[in-house]
Amino acid sequence: MKSRSRLTHDEAKAEMIARGVWPIEPYRGTNKPWRSVCMTCGEVSSPRRSSVINMGQGGCDKECKGKRVSASKRTSHAIATDVIRGWGWEPQEPYPGAGKQWACECITCGVAALKTYYVVKNGLGRCTSCSGRALSHEEARRRMVEAGVEPLAPYSGSRRRAWKSRCRECRSILDPGPSLANIERGQGGCGNCATYGFNPTAPAYVYLLGHKSLRALKWGIANSERRIINHGYGGWAVLARWNSATGTEAHAVERQIKQWAKDTGLRPAVAASDMRYHGYSETVSLAQVSLDTVWCQIVKIAEREPDVVQPAVIKSLQSGSR
Repeated sequence: MKSRSRLTHDEAKAEMIARGVWPIEPYRGTNKPWRSVCMTCGEVSSPRRSSVINMGQGGCDKECKGKRVSASKRTSHAIATDVIRGWGWEPQEPYPGAGKQWACECITCGVAALKTYYVVKNGLGRCTSCSGRALSHEEARRRMVEAGVEPLAPYSGSRRRAWKSRCRECRSILDPGPSLANIERGQGGCGNCATYGFNPTAPAYVYLLGHKSLRALKWGIANSERRIINHGYGGWAVLARWNSATGTEAHAVERQIKQWAKDTGLRPAVAASDMRYHGYSETVSLAQVSLDTVWCQIVKIAEREPDVVQPAVIKSLQSGSR
C-alpha cells in the first residue's frame, strides 16, 4: 500500500469522489484546501483531504454541512414528548420542532396551551393556571397578607416582580418589596423582622446582645449558634440567653419584648443598612434605656433568669472599656 504522502492525483480524487465531492483542481497535498464540487447540492467548497478521509467531516461545507449539523441536533418526537410530559404537558399533535408552537394540554388541570419545546425544556413553561402566576389581585394580595406584608400597589400579574408593601409587624415600608414568588417559597416578607431558617418546633433560645461602640442592645431568637455568630461579625457580643424547649415559646417571648419596647416608645438604635444580618427593629440605644431595665423586662416576660450569662461582656459594656 502506498503512503498517503505519495498518493497520485487520480488516487486522491477517487477517494474524494467516493465521499461525495468532485475535485476540480490538481491535488496539492493531504492538508491543502482542494476546490471541489459537492455531488449532492452542486456548491463549490475547498475541503482538505485529511479532514474528509481521516476525520470524516464531509466534503461540503455549504448547504449540506448545515443539513448535517441540523440533523445531529434534531430532537426526536419520543425524546421531546418525554421531556414535555416531565414538565406537566401532554402533546396533542406530533412534535413540530424545537422552536415551533406545540399544541399541548396540562396534565393537572386540563387547560389547553401552545408550548414551545425549547422554552419548556429550559424550565420556563409550566402551566400558568397551576403554578399560581395567573392569579387575581385579590388572591395574590391574600397570600402576601398571610405572610405578614400588606401590598401597597396593585398586583402586576408577575410573581417575580418586586411588590411595594408594608410590614404588618414593624410597619416598615418595603420598596422594593418582596416578590410573590419569594413569599411562596417561604423566604419571608420583611427583612427587618424575618427569622431566617427559624424552626418553631426545634429547641431555641432568646438572646440579648450588646454593642460597645454603638452603645446599643439587641434581642432576638435562634435555633443555632449561627445567628449570633453572624451578628458577632458586626460587633455584637452575647450578654445573656434564655433557652426554650421550642421555637414557638422563644418567639412568644420575643414578640412580647418587641411590644414592650413599642409601648415604651423606644426606637431602633441603628438603621437597617447598618445590620448586615437584619434585625435592626429589635435594637435599643443605651442612651434611651439601661441594660438593667431591658434585662429585668426579659426576665419578667420569660418568667425566669437567663440560662447563660457573660459577666465579662456585661462589665465591658457598662464600663465602656475592654
